[in-house]
Amino acid sequence: MWKSLLRLLPGVSGKALDSAEARAESAGLHLRDVLEAHTAWKKRLERLLEEGDEGRIDLVTIADDRICELGRWLHGPGKGAYGRLPEYQEAVDAHAAFHKAAAEVVIEYKSGAHERAVELLRGKFREASNHNQMALVNLFMAGRD
Repeated sequence: MWKSLLRLLPGVSGKALDSAEARAESAGLHLRDVLEAHTAWKKRLERLLEEGDEGRIDLVTIADDRICELGRWLHGPGKGAYGRLPEYQEAVDAHAAFHKAAAEVVIEYKSGAHERAVELLRGKFREASNHNQMALVNLFMAGRD
């Protein structure tokens, strides 16, 4: 997980990521767990496109950025701890964009536009996923002061 983040964050060391993780833990968020949970959505969406739905993906859950652990934290304790930082709003916006992009993949797939769903997964969703991860790490790196 950290190796992929280091590629997205040039100039950031593994030690800096470990420090960000420690700050997240002290603020009540398991950074590695929420990053892995959001990364797992790519696999779930790929499986959807390869195998079909079979009711496994709930559009309401995927579209709402306040339901997952990170969303509950961002709109709850995280706001109190980090809401004063500009990086906080960036993290909130990036997280919402991630959920919106994931929902768009599902909507296109369920409407029969499978090729468009694949394009979204490989393009908009991937970009939103990377931005979500970077914004969250940047939030905790900014919060070190």
